[in-house]
Amino acid sequence: AWQEELQRELTHRVKNVLANVVAIYHMTIRSSDTLESFAERFEGRLGALSRVHSSLVASQAPRSLGELVEIVLAPYRTGPE
Repeated sequence: AWQEELQRELTHRVKNVLANVVAIYHMTIRSSDTLESFAERFEGRLGALSRVHSSLVASQAPRSLGELVEIVLAPYRTGPE
């Protein structure tokens, strides 16, 4: 019984992740003029999703919205703040 419940929960979570990826795809395709632009933006957005997820899992304390924004934007920083 607990294995079935665990399987249902895993299925639910995977569907949520895939729904996020589809949403990111649609958001990215609308704002991209070329395939190269799409690829760069899509990979960047998926990377941001991954970094935020990793940060939330690794942290023992809740993260503030500001911290999450910094995690997402950090790879795009080009100079001193």
